[in-house]
Amino acid sequence: MPRIISPAPSIPEVLETPENACGGVLVALLPGLGPQTPPVRRGHFFDNSIDRGAVLEAFIGWFSLWGIPVCRMRGGEGPFERQFSTLQWPSEACVLAHAHGVQMVPRIASRIDELAVVLEQRRPRLVIFLSRYLWLAANLPESRERLAAAAGAPLDEGRRISAHRLNATHQRWQRLEMLALAQPSKNTRSCTSPPFSMLTTRFPCSSKCRAVGAFSSFSGCFTIHFKSCNVTITATFLPAGYGRPDGSAQESR
Repeated sequence: MPRIISPAPSIPEVLETPENACGGVLVALLPGLGPQTPPVRRGHFFDNSIDRGAVLEAFIGWFSLWGIPVCRMRGGEGPFERQFSTLQWPSEACVLAHAHGVQMVPRIASRIDELAVVLEQRRPRLVIFLSRYLWLAANLPESRERLAAAAGAPLDEGRRISAHRLNATHQRWQRLEMLALAQPSKNTRSCTSPPFSMLTTRFPCSSKCRAVGAFSSFSGCFTIHFKSCNVTITATFLPAGYGRPDGSAQESR
């Protein structure tokens, strides 16, 4: 009998909210990283009753290590939790068949329209790529041209914010910010800290406002500000060593 190959698991859709419909945070990752069993309903990004796959679960776990409190209970989410949405890019795993490492970059870029459409629809303030290859694909000349309508032009070529071989990168565009992190894996999950040391402070917000995210860069580190209706969370990312528990460096994906 011929072998039946199951399709790669897709990332579950996040419930659309006013906060992630415009001006939120878009988390993009490679295809085939979703749960084996699709959830029966949608929910907010941090909802712990929904299986989003091991990669996104590991990424969500980084928030507590960063000192950012998130509500993971259904119905208890606030503006901060509701501003996150996800994108599987490319949408089909077959696009990357037999490609490895940097070979994936032009394959991903061939589907740049998929990213461009989401950016045009949602107008996120921040795009987090959970793979450096996704960020590289978005920065090819033809990709930049396609993204210009939604993102504007890059204001820099990207600044490395990790001290070791892990290529974590922050880049400013005219209308959004990009952050390229390593894809969470068994190696990154076994580390005692995520790609950055992050200090967090909270203080009252004087007026009600929608959740937004923005970066500002200064003296070797950068700060992300998340505003909700009653608090502003300011988190400072500091360049830090990031590798295996024994201190050796590792390659990012």
